[in-house]
Amino acid sequence: MKQQQECPYPSLGNDRGCFNCYYGPAIYKDDFRYARIYQDSQTSDLVLEVVNKAKDIENRSRKECRKGEDIELQLEYKEDSYTFSFGIAGETTKFDTFDTLDLVGPDFTGPIIGVFSTCSEEESSLIFPDLKVA
Repeated sequence: MKQQQECPYPSLGNDRGCFNCYYGPAIYKDDFRYARIYQDSQTSDLVLEVVNKAKDIENRSRKECRKGEDIELQLEYKEDSYTFSFGIAGETTKFDTFDTLDLVGPDFTGPIIGVFSTCSEEESSLIFPDLKVA
């Protein structure tokens, strides 16, 4: 008998169990060049992805994160670099800084900075009640 695994994030599950849902701040150039941070719904780790397929860049790094805590996701921009970080109960953890050139291609379009969400479950929705851009 196969036992259904309990979803570590009830708000990301349904009566059929847990499903893959990712959301957080992102830097988006196009489908082939982006950087984003999200919480892995299976492990609770925070994941940073930096992708530029034209330059063969597909980096993922993980940081351990406690379950059930309020998380503040942050993005810091400087002329030559980006730094993603997250805060829990006043304690901030930073991912490695990466060069803005990692997302550059032969175009004139600047990056779009915003919030993304993607989910494997149809008819899913997420609410960002405390979204703040400063």
